[in-house]
Amino acid sequence: MLPELLLPSDSLDSEQREYLRHCLSVGPWLWPLDEEHIRALRELGVRGPPAAEPGQVLLLTTAASRDELHLFDPASVNRSGRRTPRIPLGFDATSAWNAAAASVPSALRVIWQSVTSTRKMPFRTAGQLCCYRIAELARSAERVEQYDGPSFGLPFALSVASLLTGLRVPEDLVATGAIDDSGQVHGVDGLARKIALVSATAPRIRDVMVPHTDIRMATTIAARFGLRVIGVQSVRDALESTWGRNAAARRLAEQTSEVAARSRMIEGMFDLVMQPPADEPWAPLSRGARLVRRTAGARLRADESSKLDIVIAVFQRHVADRGSLPILKAEWLEKYSAPDRIRIVTQFTQQWADAGVNDAKAARSLASRHLPTEQRDRYESHVKLQGALGRLLAVTGEPEEALRLEREAAIWWLARRLFAEVSKPLCVWYRLAGALARPDEYGAAEEVYQHELVRHHTNAFLEVERAAARIRLRSANHMDLRLLAQLAFKPITEPERRPWIRWWSLRWYVRLLAATGAATAADGMLAAQIAKNARQRDWNRNIAPFLGAAELERAIRIGDATACERALSILRKAEPGVIGNLERACPPGASFPQHVADFYPY
Repeated sequence: MLPELLLPSDSLDSEQREYLRHCLSVGPWLWPLDEEHIRALRELGVRGPPAAEPGQVLLLTTAASRDELHLFDPASVNRSGRRTPRIPLGFDATSAWNAAAASVPSALRVIWQSVTSTRKMPFRTAGQLCCYRIAELARSAERVEQYDGPSFGLPFALSVASLLTGLRVPEDLVATGAIDDSGQVHGVDGLARKIALVSATAPRIRDVMVPHTDIRMATTIAARFGLRVIGVQSVRDALESTWGRNAAARRLAEQTSEVAARSRMIEGMFDLVMQPPADEPWAPLSRGARLVRRTAGARLRADESSKLDIVIAVFQRHVADRGSLPILKAEWLEKYSAPDRIRIVTQFTQQWADAGVNDAKAARSLASRHLPTEQRDRYESHVKLQGALGRLLAVTGEPEEALRLEREAAIWWLARRLFAEVSKPLCVWYRLAGALARPDEYGAAEEVYQHELVRHHTNAFLEVERAAARIRLRSANHMDLRLLAQLAFKPITEPERRPWIRWWSLRWYVRLLAATGAATAADGMLAAQIAKNARQRDWNRNIAPFLGAAELERAIRIGDATACERALSILRKAEPGVIGNLERACPPGASFPQHVADFYPY
C-alpha cells in the first residue's frame, strides 16, 4: 500500500495536493499496488499509474537532514508540463554521468555511435543535469538545493542505456552505485538508509541493484523490508540483469530497419576497427556485428555491406586470428581521404599477417605504395603501417626485410620521443634477430632498449621477446630462467599480465630448461600442462598457440616426426592464418616444422 506520508488527507493544503498529483503523474513508482488505494489517489484527478519512459530512473539521496527519492529524466525537463522543484547536480554527480556516457556504449557491444558523441548528449553539462524531488523522509526542515556524490553512476548508466535503446528501466527496479569510465561498479555509502527510503516511499519497487561488494550487507537490510537485492560488478552486468543477456544489443540491431540508424551503426563500428582502442573485449563486438548483418540482411546498401564485411573480419581477427579479407581495390580506396586510406591499409595489412593472405606479393605491393620512399617523410600513421607490413613480411617469407622495417620503425619512434610506441616494433626486432641468428641485430636492439625512457615504458611482452631472442642466440642466463618462471607461474595481478602471457612465457621457459640440461623435467612439465589444459574453454585462443609451439620445438629436438605433425595440427587449429602464411612461404627443400619454429610469432 502507499505510505501514509503520501496518502491524500484533509491535512494537505492545495499546493501539497498539486505537488502530490505531479509526483504520481510522472511515473509508476509511488503508486500503491492495491486497488483500494489506487482509487483513492484517482480521486485527486490523476490517471494512472503511468508507465515509465525511456531514460527515466530513480535516484536515492541521503543527507544529514533528510532522505529523498528523485526522478532523473534526461530526455525531458518535465514531461507533464507542471512545475516541479528542480535540483541541480554537483561535480561528482556530473562526473558520474560522464562515466556512464563513456562506459555504456562499450558495454552494449553494438557501437552505432561513438563514445564521444554519447558523451556530448545535450543534457550532459552540470547546468542542465537536474532531477526532481518526488518523495522524501524528513529529518529536519532544512532543504538541500544541490545533490552530489558518485552513487548516481549506476542509475545513470541504466538511463543512458535506456535512452540509446528505447528500452524502459523496469518500474520495480532502483539502483545505487558508483562507476568508473571502464564500467566497473564500486561501493557506496548510506545503503541502509537508501533501502529504508525505497521501502517507505516506493511501493512498486521490488529489486534494489547494488555494487557486488555491498551485496551481503544490502541483502541483510533488504530482507527486513521484503526487497530483493541484485549485485553487479560492471555496467555490462547491470544491463544484462536489467534487460537480459544481449537484449539491449538486439534492440539496437533492430534499428537497422531505419536507414539513418543503420548507417550510424555501421559507420561507428567501421571507425572502431580503423582506430581500435587498447584492451577492447572483442568477442561481444564480433557477436554484435554478426547480429547486425543477420538483422539488416538485404536492406544493406553495397557500401554498407562491404564495410560490415570488413568490420566482421577485423573483429574475428581480434577474437581468434580469423577473418579473411581480399586485396583492396584502388577505386574503393580512392573514396577515402589520404589519412583514412593509410589507416584502412594498415588494418588490412595486419589482418593479412594474422588471418592469412593467399597473395602476399599483392598485399606487400599495396602497403608499400602507401609508404613514402624516405623515412624522414613519414608521419605516425605511415610508421604504424610500416610496422604492420614488417609483421606481414615476417610470416610471408621476407624476414630480413621485415627486420629492417621494424628496426627503422623503432628508431623513428625513439627519435621523436614517443617511447610508448617503441615497444611493438622492438618486440619484432628482437624476435627476428633471434630467428635469423643475428647477434649484431640483437645488440642494436639492446641499444634502443637501454634508453632510460624506453625501459620506463617496457612491458611483459617486450621482456619475453628479449629473453626468447637470447635463448635462440644461446646467450640466455639464469636471470632469463627466473623471469620466465615468474611470468609463467606467479598469479596474474598486474593489468598488463594477459592470460596468454603465462603460456607464452611457459613456452620459452620449457625451451630454456631443456637447453640447460633438464630436458626430462622440461618435457614432463610440458606434457602435464597440455594434458591439464587441453579441455579448457580458452585452449585454442590463449593456450594452444603457445603450448603447441613448445610441443613442436620438443618434437624437433628429439626428432619425432609424428609428434611434429601432432603439434602442427594443434597450431593449424589455433592459428590457421599464421600457419597458412608460413606454409606458403616455406622455402623449397626446407623443413616446414623448423620454419614454423623459427618464424612463428607467438
